[in-house]
Amino acid sequence: MLTATNLFDEIEARDEPALAQMLADAVAHGAELTGDAVAVERRRGSDALMCAAGELLLEVALLAQALQSQAPRLVRPRHPHLVESLELLRDTSGASARLLWHALEARAFRGEELEAERGGAVRVAGAVLRDGCHPLGLPPRPPVSIARAAASELFRAIGAMREDAVMVPVHLSASLGYVVALYALAVTLLERGEPA
Repeated sequence: MLTATNLFDEIEARDEPALAQMLADAVAHGAELTGDAVAVERRRGSDALMCAAGELLLEVALLAQALQSQAPRLVRPRHPHLVESLELLRDTSGASARLLWHALEARAFRGEELEAERGGAVRVAGAVLRDGCHPLGLPPRPPVSIARAAASELFRAIGAMREDAVMVPVHLSASLGYVVALYALAVTLLERGEPA
């Protein structure tokens, strides 16, 4: 049974290598929902990928809101509604992570830049999972707050494209980090064997 008022309190914090692997897993898992081959996704260009990710992040926020409201009420172990919500959150956050990652790849001029942005995403995800949201300027970390933060960072990236292009990957990696934290939440609760 879920006992914490904040679902992120139900899972353990992870170290950076584990989070980097979680990011890779999310990107790989996201292919199931996006349905595009990697080469096709990369050809779409960063702008198109960001717009597609924005559409999915709206769905992620709705799923996070539903999960947040369902969890305290569904006390039966492995309740089908809760399992379904977690699976949808896992799949949609994975697809969002895939699109955000490929948007970062499309903007990176050198491999070092991409690695730096991967590191930024991993640090944001780690901060969410170990209750470090306050230094990130976020309210307490229920899933819907993290989903909104992901969308907000993506919109900042889109807004920076004309005025401050150097900030675009910074905002994209922050958005990706929040999405990876949501993916980690869904995967961990599903794997735990007793998510409700």
